[in-house]
Amino acid sequence: THGYVLSSGIFGPVARELAAAGVHVVRPDLAGHGWSRAGAGELDLPTLADDLAQVVEELDLPADHRLVLLGHSMGGMVTMQLLERHPGLAARVDGLVWLATSPGGMASSRGDTDDPDIGDLQHGFDQLRGRLALAEVIDDCLNACLPLSVTERDEASAEV
Repeated sequence: THGYVLSSGIFGPVARELAAAGVHVVRPDLAGHGWSRAGAGELDLPTLADDLAQVVEELDLPADHRLVLLGHSMGGMVTMQLLERHPGLAARVDGLVWLATSPGGMASSRGDTDDPDIGDLQHGFDQLRGRLALAEVIDDCLNACLPLSVTERDEASAEV
């Protein structure tokens, strides 16, 4: 899903490449973005996540159909909410791609770091790790996204 004030059109070039490779690609516009109307309700992350779950449900995919979710910026927050709010759908996810995003409102408390942004990110990923069979993917993302501690940074520099 796309970020705030964007539309699914942002993924046009990537979607065309994937479709040419035989991948079934769905690019919904979030409510109030692109070709989608805002509707009468509130446009918060849980509502957008529920809307996205309804889109997936209406695709009427076979029960064994596996999903890969991509979320950019606010779209990443929406996919995180989707996974948290719809565990049945989360069980069908084989891959996650999050670009320039954060856990948004998912983190109810800080992680074990003094940096509030890193704490929220760590806590949000910890919440998702418990719901998905994708711990390795999330760990890889954490390792790539979170800054190394001074000790880890020194050790990594020594290995080069």
